This record gives sequence, structure tokens and C-alpha cells, in this order.
Amino acid sequence: MLDAVIWTALLVPASLAGLPLAALAFGNLPSRGAFLAKPIGVLLVAYVGWLLLFLGPFTNNRGFHLAVLFGLAAISVVARYATPRLRRMKYPTWRRIIATELVFAVVFLGYAVYRSRNPEIWGTEKPMDFALMNGVILSPTFPPNDPWFAGHGINYYYFGYVLSSAFTWASGVKSAVGFNLALGTFLALAFAGVSSLAYDLVGLIRPLAGRLARYGTGVVTAALVMLGGNLYVFHIIGDPQALSFWKGMGWDATRVIQSSADGKLVDYTINEFPVFSFILGDLHPHVMALPFTLLATSLAVAWFVNWSRLSRLKPGDLAVAAITGWVLGSLYVINSWDFPSFLVLTVIAAAVGLLWFNPDRGLQTVLSLIAALAVAGLAAVIAFLPFHLQFEPFASGIGVVRIRSDITQFLTIFGLWVLVAIVYFTYRFSRPLQNRHSRAQPAPVRHSRESGNPQAASYTREETSSRPQGLPFPPLGKGLFGAGPPVRLTVFACGLLAVGVAWLLLDRVAVFALCSVLVLAALATAIRSRDGLGLGAVSVLLFGGFGLAAIPEVVHVKDFFGPPNTRMNTVFKLYYQVWPIIGSASGGAIYWIATETARLPKVRRLLLAAGFASILACLVATSMAYTAIAGKIKTEFFDHVTLDGLAFAPDVFAADVDAAEWLQANVASHETVLEAPGEPYTTYGRISSWTGIPTLVGWVQHEQLWRNTDPLVAERVEAIDRIYSTSSTEEALDLLHAHRVDYVFVGSLERDKYGLLVFDRLSFLPIVFQAPGAVIYKVPPPT
Repeated sequence: MLDAVIWTALLVPASLAGLPLAALAFGNLPSRGAFLAKPIGVLLVAYVGWLLLFLGPFTNNRGFHLAVLFGLAAISVVARYATPRLRRMKYPTWRRIIATELVFAVVFLGYAVYRSRNPEIWGTEKPMDFALMNGVILSPTFPPNDPWFAGHGINYYYFGYVLSSAFTWASGVKSAVGFNLALGTFLALAFAGVSSLAYDLVGLIRPLAGRLARYGTGVVTAALVMLGGNLYVFHIIGDPQALSFWKGMGWDATRVIQSSADGKLVDYTINEFPVFSFILGDLHPHVMALPFTLLATSLAVAWFVNWSRLSRLKPGDLAVAAITGWVLGSLYVINSWDFPSFLVLTVIAAAVGLLWFNPDRGLQTVLSLIAALAVAGLAAVIAFLPFHLQFEPFASGIGVVRIRSDITQFLTIFGLWVLVAIVYFTYRFSRPLQNRHSRAQPAPVRHSRESGNPQAASYTREETSSRPQGLPFPPLGKGLFGAGPPVRLTVFACGLLAVGVAWLLLDRVAVFALCSVLVLAALATAIRSRDGLGLGAVSVLLFGGFGLAAIPEVVHVKDFFGPPNTRMNTVFKLYYQVWPIIGSASGGAIYWIATETARLPKVRRLLLAAGFASILACLVATSMAYTAIAGKIKTEFFDHVTLDGLAFAPDVFAADVDAAEWLQANVASHETVLEAPGEPYTTYGRISSWTGIPTLVGWVQHEQLWRNTDPLVAERVEAIDRIYSTSSTEEALDLLHAHRVDYVFVGSLERDKYGLLVFDRLSFLPIVFQAPGAVIYKVPPPT
């Protein structure tokens, strides 16, 4: 655990590095970026190191990464006190910063303890993740080399591995330990991101809410979103055989939405959610992007608040736009699926803030917003231009969905958040509309330092809950959304009734119908200026979240996979975005429902509490039951208590481990080691995965996917098979020299695939390493 403590300590200067950017970007939010300094700092440290390794005469090693980390922290501290503009900015209090650091450390170290009982880099996508991470670590300069396709750079969204490798280098830990500590970092950063969103939503809903309400809602919401599972536990009640991981609730909870016809699978999707990812332990792009999608969500809320007040652009607003573009651009290089979603969310949030909440809206303000978005777009592209110049996308277009989701399966995944949304909208629609000019100005009260909102100084606690902050309804609002509570509630109830009818009669459109009703309800409540910025922000997030959930019911991204996996990745990647967006918004919604209910007469309050609270508690308990059960059974596969993800390997591949250690000690990063290629989710490609030293082809399917079925992949596979199988010394040498192979490895998998005679066929090569069951041959240079 000493490695985990050192790693945690090294993340503190990353927080210092990110503090000015966080304060600038989130200065108008109640938290002022206290929770988000660390994710921004981690991103900044990795980005600067990545850019320097692309552009400058630097070498990828520990000294370089330590210099970048502490150099940026020092620059941040000096600039904070030496630059007049930065001195004048609103920074979070040190008390708040220390509190967030403690929350991060508790989550990170707690996960490290758990991961030490579930550490293996084995199965699913982990060998691929480890290969790419080691490829980044071993590359002396960038672009990083692909360890599974020697001589070529990684053609994948690899920036998450740059983040992981930067702190692996800085901490000096083994890459197999860094793999697991990086997982804990992304979990703790995402936990901080959800906490920040919920904290800010509470502060915007009730500007004078106390510390307990803000921090409590933040931490509880983060626990629900990041540590809670879906409702699959309901499906295994009374079935003891389901209490297993790979062939029970652990794995099956992420394969909920499937369809069969005539006994044949016709629609297979993945429905992963955060806590499953961290129990499973894949260091995959969608997992590594999670903290930064939450950072982008907070930026969308900040744009919503800012553009509810701005009338013209100032230099500081352009700086915020550039920071936003940089963060959004990072999503493309970490997990490209996230970029368009969060770009659109930011645009929607800013537009709603300007059009329905800004009293100075006009042509100049609209043009200012367009200019800010243009700056953000340019920053997103220019900041990561080195990546774009060498990356070839492998999606091929958009297709129309023909097989859609079953609503019972959809509710198994999102049922908790759907319940909160329905109650929230019902409560919102039951409140009467009120023009902003119909209330007298409230009397000023003493300033609340903890609120972090200077506007809070002018309002009492009672008045801030419902004080008008926006405009009278525009014509659209007056006509469509300006009716009284009975009409609005009736329309909403009819919408839900239509969903029920679709469920019974047209089952495969019910999910789209439900999402559409919730999206329209979110739009209707988002533009109700009477309810203020906090509830407007909640509704904007629910609009974005349920809008994303509706997309896989209409279209899918065409990729490498065909039926029945046609929309597998679309559902997978979009649902993974939906979960934290609507989960974080639900934290603010639950807080508002609870505080509004507390104002009701005792009898009504008790009835509502008995209804909503009891159902909510049941669903929360079910959600947490998944985590407790799946988390425990996943630890039963391995006896090692360690953070070393390869600690299991000597028991399974003893000779292969010795060979890998010899290669790490004796072979340069630019040399090529031949090993047998194989199918995905197997142990093929293990030597290049463990060491980062390139081989000709690792997992064949993955390289075909990343390289748009480049014929060179198949040519290399054929050449490898000939090298291991041919009895002709000349043919083998010609192929080895043609593909610039420096070493040939023969271990247990090569022996199984090509037969025991493989040793005799390669006997013309000199042996440089030998152990029982494994041999490494040196390829002589061509004459």
C-alpha cells in the first residue's frame, strides 16, 4: 500500500496545477471549482507532457514527468500570487479544498484496498488495456508505438493511457501496479466530479444552503452514481445459482438489453455502469473518460449560469471558452464517443441560459455566444492537433435501428433515475407559474461565506428557494408551457399513460416514448424562469441525459461489428454517458423534493414521505446490494493480496514471465519480438502486453477494427504462421527480415498452436534465453 500512498501524494501538486483553471472556469458556481481542480490538474499534467513529447527534444522517463508535474504546480502557485487578474479571481476556500482532497484520498485508498484483493490483469479487455498502457510507457517520444502492430503508432483514442502512464512514471511503480492505481485515480476523480455537480446544484437551488446540505448531497449523490449498481438484483431473487460473477448477476447485469427470435440472438448490447467497471477492472477508454465527462458536465452547468447573466464577451469569458474547448477536445482523444454528446450538452445549456434566463438577451448577446462557441471549437481541435493528424477514425457512418429495447430491460438499468425524474417533474408541474416582477424585492440579510454565491447576500433562506431569476416567458413558453398546474399535470400524466399503452401494445417503441416524454418535460421545466437557475440546471441535465438515452432507439453508429452486435457499441457508450448525467441531476432533484416536501403540512408531508421515500429507499438498497454482492464474489477468484496485476502470472505462465522479464532487461523499445497472434479476450499477445515491446500482430480482431481491416493485418498473420510452421530456413529468414523481426519467442501458446516441432523448425536461430517451456531466439541481421 506504500505505492498507493506515494501515488496519492503525487496527485496533490496536480491539484495545485489545476486550481487557477478550475477557479476561472467555475468561478460563478457555488463550489468555485474546489472539487474539479484535481481532474483539471491531472489532465493538464498529462497534456503538457504529451505535447512536449510530440514537439520537443524530451525523453519519456520518470525525470521528465516529475519535472512537468512539479513545474506546473510551481507555475500555478507563482502565477496565482504574481498575476493581478489571477489574484482577483474568486478561489475556493482552503477549508473546501482540503475537504475535497480528503474525500478523494478516502475513495482512492479505499478502492486500492479493494483492488488489492481483485488485482489481476487477466480476461476481458485488460490485456489490451495493459498493452496500450505499456506501449505508451515504453515509447521514448510520441506518437506512441502500438505494441500489437510493430512499426506503427497507436490508431486508437489512447490519451487515457497517457494519463495513466504519466503518473506511473512519476511514482516509479511497476506498470502492473500503476494499472490498478490508475483505476483508483479515475474512480476517485469521477467521485469528485459527481460531488461537485451535486454540490453546485444544491447551491444554485438554495443559495444559502448550509455545509451539511451541500457536502452531504454531494457525497451521497456520488456514492449512488459511482458505487451503486442497476436493479438487476430483482431478477435473481430466489435464484442462488445467480450469485456468481461470470455466469450470474455480476456479468449479466451489464448484458440486460438483448433480443432473440426463433431461438437466435438478434440484438446484443452492453449496458455497463460505473461500479461494474471498477469491480471488473478494465482500464478502458470509457472508464478513463468518466471523470472528464463529469468535468464537461460541470462546464455545461457553468455555461448555463454564465450565459444567464452575460451581455457581452470579456477576455475572461474567452479564456473560459478556451478551457471548455480544451476539455471537450480531450474527450475525443480519451474516448471519442464522448466528444459530440458533451459538446451538444454545452451548447444546449448555454442556449437555454441565454434565451430563457438572460434579461439582456439580444442580437449582440447571441453573437457573443456564437463567438464563444467558435473559440471553444477551435481550442478543441487545435489543442490536440498532433493526435488528429495521425488518427484515422474507424466508424463508417450512421444506420437506422430496426430492433429496439424492451422497456422492462431499460427500467432495470435506469429505473432509479426514472423514478426520481417522474416525481421531480410531477412536483415541478404542480407549482403555479409566477412572473419575475410579481414579487417585491426581499430584504437583504447577512452574507453567507460558505454559500460561495455573492447573490445569496440579498435573499433570505425562504425567499431564495423560489425567487425569480429569469425572464417572463417568451411566446413559446406562454403558449405551450405557460398553462396552470392542472393542465400541465394532466398533459404529463397523459404522456406517461401513452408510455404505458405503448408498453402493452407496441412494446418496442415504449423506451423511445418514455424518453420523449421525459425530454419534453425537462424542456418544459427548463424554460420555467420562475423557478431559478438551480432547477433550470437540473432540467437541462435531465433533458440531455434522457435525450441521449433515446438515440439508440432511432439510430446507431456503423462500425466493425455486424448483427447481432449492430448497435452494441452505440448503446454501450451512450448509456455510459447517460448514467452520470441523470444520476448527478437526480441528486439535485432529490434535495429539492425533500426541502419542498418539508414545507408542506404535516399530514401531506408524511404521506409523501411514506410513498416516495420508501420506494426510493427500496431501489437504492437494491442498487447497493448489487455492489456488495458482485464486489465480494469478484474477489473470490484470486488469493493474492497485492496491487501487482501480474502477481498471478508466475502460477500460470511461469516460463513466460521469466522470458518477459529478460526481454524488458535486454531488448530496446524499437526492436520487434515475434509471438503468436490470436483472438480477442485470450492470453495471446501476452508478451507484448506485459512488456510494451512491439510484436507484429497481437489480437487480430482489434487491429482489424482499429485499422479499418487494413490488408496488412492479414498479411502479417499469414507471415507469422509461415515463420512458425515452415521447415524452410530460407523462407523463415526472408520473412523475418522482411518484417524486421529481431527476436522470436516460443512459449506455451506458440507450442500449442504450432506443435512441439516448432522448436526444431526454429533451431537454426541462436538461443538467447531458455527456460522450461519458453525460448527466445535472436534473429541474425541480413547479409
